[in-house]
Amino acid sequence: MIHNRIVRAEDYLAANALNGSNEQQHARAIVVFLFTYWEDEIRPRLAAAKAVPLSEIRGDAMGDLRILRNVILHARGILRSDKHTELKKLSRLFAVDQPLNLSYETMHAIFVAVKQECGKLLFDWLGVTDAPVTPEEIDLAIQRRQPSKPA
Repeated sequence: MIHNRIVRAEDYLAANALNGSNEQQHARAIVVFLFTYWEDEIRPRLAAAKAVPLSEIRGDAMGDLRILRNVILHARGILRSDKHTELKKLSRLFAVDQPLNLSYETMHAIFVAVKQECGKLLFDWLGVTDAPVTPEEIDLAIQRRQPSKPA
């Protein structure tokens, strides 16, 4: 094993503690990845499948992820008031002019908003207007079906 740095025990513990710098770095990476996957993979596929321009495939939660991604990558994670006012679904999760705090609870709320957005897109796609539940009331998970293994 090669050690590439020496760090004091209290600094190591702080970085790896709840809401520590390592947790924040991982959470920020997840937000960036989630939006990038939406933008580069899912959104173009949906537009192609629906035969509509890419600009017609959008949602408030995904737009909020775009804003958060830009704050993470271009504003050192500080959510300024102009960007905070642009948030449509996730504004209640973040303080103005403060670093993004992506706690477990905040990440959970982001995932719930994304799943609800997927539910709304699914309802819109199918033309469902009179369902007994709203997209906000469902917990959606979509996965590709695995082929059956021969017995």
